Amino acid sequence: MACFSLVFYGVILVFLWSILSTSNALSLEKEIEELKQQYELYNLKCKTKKKKQDKVIRMLEAKVEELEDKLSGLESKFYGEINPRLRRNSDAAFRQGTRIPTSCLDLRANGHISSGLYIVMGIQLIETVFCDFSKQSFDSSR
Repeated sequence: MACFSLVFYGVILVFLWSILSTSNALSLEKEIEELKQQYELYNLKCKTKKKKQDKVIRMLEAKVEELEDKLSGLESKFYGEINPRLRRNSDAAFRQGTRIPTSCLDLRANGHISSGLYIVMGIQLIETVFCDFSKQSFDSSR
């Protein structure tokens, strides 16, 4: 009888162990399957985001290229317009610099800052005049 009860308890123990191990194995398989599904979903989301980012990058690269072209066009237009003006202005400045001054005001406008005797063009003759640049304003006379 003791042998029968030991065998009975052994059979019950093996039966319970098989049930518990089967349920654990099923729950592990279920968890693994859920993890696989989550991984596939995450992988799909990552691929979708990567495609969107690549599209945005291509758009931005195209925009940068367009803006660089526009900038070079504007630069060439700017330098094309400004160079003739500079040449005209420099010619005028050159002519202005070669003209004989007619008063102390002209001398000051030409950049003279030291008071002293200067040669200016009078009404009919070249005259020597004293210009006092220490004063704030000038007489209209030479």
